[in-house]
Amino acid sequence: MQISNYHLLITQVAATTEPSHPDYRALVKIQEKFVQRESEWRAITKDRLAHVRVLEANWSIADNPASVTISRRLYITGLLTRVDISSPQSTQDTRTYLLYNDIFMYCQKIKTSSNNTNKKDNQDKLTYKGIINLRYAEITPFTPENLAKISKVKKTSGLGSFMRKSSDAQSQNAAENTIAVYGFEIHANETSLEGITALRGDGLGVSFHTVPGHKAGNGIKRLYIMRTQTEGEQNAWISLLRKTSAQMTRKK
Repeated sequence: MQISNYHLLITQVAATTEPSHPDYRALVKIQEKFVQRESEWRAITKDRLAHVRVLEANWSIADNPASVTISRRLYITGLLTRVDISSPQSTQDTRTYLLYNDIFMYCQKIKTSSNNTNKKDNQDKLTYKGIINLRYAEITPFTPENLAKISKVKKTSGLGSFMRKSSDAQSQNAAENTIAVYGFEIHANETSLEGITALRGDGLGVSFHTVPGHKAGNGIKRLYIMRTQTEGEQNAWISLLRKTSAQMTRKK
């Protein structure tokens, strides 16, 4: 907080100082150092928060294979809907996805039993379900063909469109029968098994977990079509998925 206050003060002083003043150059240099230091602190804070999120996810997700390690970071968590192209408007397959710097996995909510008296403790708990292999994966926006299928709204009646004959009315009808959808596609290799070493995070040593999705796979591509709720979420997921895929592909 104090660094930000000093930075603001130096910036204001430098802005109101004439370039011909003997202290102007020194003020500019100090301002540049504060800018650099603030940028470094932001990066450190972002990294530490991503590390803390790994610990929180490890506590809250049942059977979570992503144990806490020195290098593991959790980039983003959120709801994604996997699209079945045979029923492209369906949103039933909506799950919680977590993107680490080395794992992309999905979970579902734990169903609470009717006789459980402590439902508040279980309402946000998740259980691990699977992993999508990002090594050598291709992450792209929707293809025009898939976008058209997902965004098309089924007509309830053909009478209205039949009666509209003007071009303006037809354009309006076409707009009314499409919805804005956001998301991306993952062309991923089929997963394969590989044992990875993971620090337990409790100071008691090292444990071993078998986690799928960390090899190149068998060469067969599988298409995952994922929907997001907003364009901002779409862009964030695409950017971070591409970053993670590149990192995992470089690893030997």
